[in-house]
Amino acid sequence: MKRPGLIRWNFFVYFVVIFGLGFAYIFLGLDGHVKRLIEHKLSAFNGAPVTIEHATFKLSGPRIELEKLEFKDPSHPERNHFEIGKVHLELEWQALLRNRLVITDSFASNAILYPLQPLAPFDAQIKSLVAPPKSNSLASASDFLSNPSRTQLPSDDVWTAVPSFQATKALNSELDTQVAAWTKQVDALLETDHQQIDASKAAQTQDSEAQNRIILGQLEKSRLELNQLQAQVKADGNVILSKVETLTELLPHDVTVIRQGVKLPNLEFNQLAAELGAQQTRAVIDIADSFHYRLIPWLEKKEQALADAHGRNQGTEFYFSGRLLPPRLWIKKLELTSKDNTGSGAGDVIGRISDLSSEPSEQPAHMSLQASFSKAEISNVQLEAQIDHRGGLVDDRLALNVASFPVRDLDFVNTPALRMGIEQATATLNLEYLAQKDSTVVNAHNKLDKVSYRIESTGEPIKKVFDDALSPLTSLELDANGQGKTDNLQWTYTSNLSDRLRSALQQVLSQEYAEFNARIRERADQKVRDAKKAMETRLVTESDAVQQKIAVERDEIQTMIESITKKK
Repeated sequence: MKRPGLIRWNFFVYFVVIFGLGFAYIFLGLDGHVKRLIEHKLSAFNGAPVTIEHATFKLSGPRIELEKLEFKDPSHPERNHFEIGKVHLELEWQALLRNRLVITDSFASNAILYPLQPLAPFDAQIKSLVAPPKSNSLASASDFLSNPSRTQLPSDDVWTAVPSFQATKALNSELDTQVAAWTKQVDALLETDHQQIDASKAAQTQDSEAQNRIILGQLEKSRLELNQLQAQVKADGNVILSKVETLTELLPHDVTVIRQGVKLPNLEFNQLAAELGAQQTRAVIDIADSFHYRLIPWLEKKEQALADAHGRNQGTEFYFSGRLLPPRLWIKKLELTSKDNTGSGAGDVIGRISDLSSEPSEQPAHMSLQASFSKAEISNVQLEAQIDHRGGLVDDRLALNVASFPVRDLDFVNTPALRMGIEQATATLNLEYLAQKDSTVVNAHNKLDKVSYRIESTGEPIKKVFDDALSPLTSLELDANGQGKTDNLQWTYTSNLSDRLRSALQQVLSQEYAEFNARIRERADQKVRDAKKAMETRLVTESDAVQQKIAVERDEIQTMIESITKKK
């Protein structure tokens, strides 16, 4: 018969373990070992070194007492960003003997949060629920406006790609072909005419009337052919000339091609709200990032699938479920308290954690915090959170409201041409985080008051644009919503900052583009006029040369005709 049961530990096992701990405590420096072990575990969780000034392990209880815990800032390891004056942990003996840490009751006091340092936005080493923007249209626009060569027209090499240039090239080729055809026809007629003229001269020496009539008819025919060829040359020239006139119609297409080859910022600025919103949200969502990417994975990493065990006692079989063992880490109760003492910067803090375990699938955790940190200028923080993975269903929640906290040195653009952002402001934050199954929803409302901006630029025009746009805007509001797959949230942003900057940039860039386009059109028009003039001049020159040859030949034939006619 099988029945549930617990591990039966006999007196000898307890005696050996307690004796071993006492021996280690007295002779091996158990306090130092506990201190180093806790420092190592907390440093791994913090992502930066954690130091403990003093640690004491007491067998009565047992309990651990820690004094002055200093947490280094992961973004700035040279400074502390959090301190706790004293921590008292009451442990459970049976769990400790099974290599499990169950904290039945604990408290921490004198918490100090130091002034927040600016986050390095989208540091590749720091995971964030907010994905970095794929573009930076603000930086692109500022680089363009601060570039003194932005008003320079493209070099002449670029104009070889415009339609009018290609059409002019084709017309020149057509004219070459036509001139060759004219020359061939003229040369053929001249050869025939010279033969007839020679025959006419020979006939005149013979003074044969019949022969003269024949020659006269042939000369009249040649003169007619020359007249026809001259008319054909004029007609062909007019056809080509009409094609030359159509070069003007290609002018808009020339301007379009040149504009496409010039890199200009897009006036729509469709991504500006996302670019600025991502920067601003990333700066205030750090606690949700820590909750999502550090605390929960850290707990889940320690979770183990514990197998059932079987045994026999006086001929009776029994078994127990591995779940009867406590989690490897289980904080049943932890209270954080602190009173603001003048000059200490500790602030007023009341916090509570219950059932935070390394097996959130069995023990859902609940956390709450009400705090103000005077040294960090943070007041009225209210936090409620839970971690619940029971039944294989994730239900993690975080709600954070902060009545007031400082924002310092938040850059939206930092390029050689422009550094622009918030120098300082006083902010409020309402943040909601919900993770269920494999999807996550994050809502954040961030408001900044008493905003002063930093605008540093190498070019005065761009600085004036942003000064004029931002100086009236002393209050900023941002609504950010992210939802979707856990590690691929799709974000939408609404911000009066992006609206203001978009309007200012569109106004100044529209004026720049209008002036630039006018200059491009003027240059394109000049090039088309030059091309037309060159083509017309060449056409007239080539046509006149052919017609001149025809005229000379026709005059000679006319002279021969008159000579023959007089003799009659």
